[in-house]
Amino acid sequence: MGFQLNASVWKGVVDGFRLHHYPQTSEIEAAKQHMLANGINKTLELSRPWLVYVLSQVQARGLPSELALIPFVESNYQPLAVSHTNAKGMWQFVENTAPRFDLQISKQCDERFDVIQSTAAALDYLSLLRDDFGDWYLAIAAYNAGPTTVENVQRFNLANGVATDFWHLTSLRQETKEYVPKILALKQIIEQKVLQNQQLPIIPRVNLFKSVVAHNQSLQDIQRQYQTSADVVRSLNPCWEHDALINGQILLPINRTAEFVLAGWL
Repeated sequence: MGFQLNASVWKGVVDGFRLHHYPQTSEIEAAKQHMLANGINKTLELSRPWLVYVLSQVQARGLPSELALIPFVESNYQPLAVSHTNAKGMWQFVENTAPRFDLQISKQCDERFDVIQSTAAALDYLSLLRDDFGDWYLAIAAYNAGPTTVENVQRFNLANGVATDFWHLTSLRQETKEYVPKILALKQIIEQKVLQNQQLPIIPRVNLFKSVVAHNQSLQDIQRQYQTSADVVRSLNPCWEHDALINGQILLPINRTAEFVLAGWL
């Protein structure tokens, strides 16, 4: 596939939206207005270079593309994000959840920062939650709050004769009550902008990186071997410490044009 720097990924995002049956709540509207007032295009631009990859993984599994919006809410699509509770990475895994989904944590590499590994883990987790709760809204809420918390609130509702869908779980903490509406607000903004041909950041509709195998090499060794930018190599491989010796998969730009895009020169 050739480079399509002017092709928009957003139509592909919208085409995969599948969460349509929900109330238009005041929380969704408030989240929309906040996002628009704070420069939504600047936020969306932060998803380069990872959105195309995440969307491809979501769609390959036949999942709603709304799931590709979760990293905007979790981390602004920043692989090195660390929360005040020490959740890490683009998908914000906490330390006790990460090993359940095969994310390894070591001094050399914390795979919560690895976009490829953490995306697979997050989609595994979300799919499991969907199977357990039978509903994407509840699954997304449980991703934020933890499944036990959601189950406890559901039991409380049952005991009081109240429905147990997400929209009736008023005893959830405020962060979780706002979490699902934020994702739906972002979905609505993107959908409206695409349908009305309004300006959105141009994210190339191709993966910008490829995987190669490193053999007992540092990031500096790899950068010299492949004659690519040290900053780009580090940004594509945020899991690895600078002095780590790597044996395994490493990400590199697919070509010189991709390197320029990743470096912000195109």
